[in-house]
Amino acid sequence: MTMVIRRMALGITGGEGPTRTYFGGPVEGAVCGPKFGWSQQQKISMLVFSRFVEVGRVVLITYGPDAGKLAVVVDIIDHSRVIVDGPTTGVVRQAISFKRATLTDLTINIPRTIGTPALKAQIEKQDLLGRWSKTAWAQKIAKREARAKLTDLDRFKLMVARKQRRAIVGKALGKIRKSK
Repeated sequence: MTMVIRRMALGITGGEGPTRTYFGGPVEGAVCGPKFGWSQQQKISMLVFSRFVEVGRVVLITYGPDAGKLAVVVDIIDHSRVIVDGPTTGVVRQAISFKRATLTDLTINIPRTIGTPALKAQIEKQDLLGRWSKTAWAQKIAKREARAKLTDLDRFKLMVARKQRRAIVGKALGKIRKSK
């Protein structure tokens, strides 16, 4: 079914054999069933790739001294490198390889080779850091960092709280089982 949708989106007809999804992409000649639990909208949205390298695309630097910081693509050098700048996150303007950065879904509207002060103004105007902090990706990173910063006493308190929660849930579940 996924291949049929892809072929329809591309305007290709014929050869609509059964498909199965491997590594996030459909492969022709296998069987795809409802056990995957994907809706038609999810199947179609999987086919539409939207994280293109473009001026204004926000990247998360994953390696080097600026790892974990956000930056904005201000110019494209070639197929594997871009110039990024992050005046609000402490990333100086530099050329960076795609191997050291990950594209995010966020973009801001800026002209090519914008200056650092103007970029900072656009980032604040378009509330880039606020939009980033609302994403599941940013929340997952924040949760991981918070857990890594726990002291031994904090980990103990967390363990005790989890045990108390487990006991309360167990008692409530026992009452429900007895009533049946």
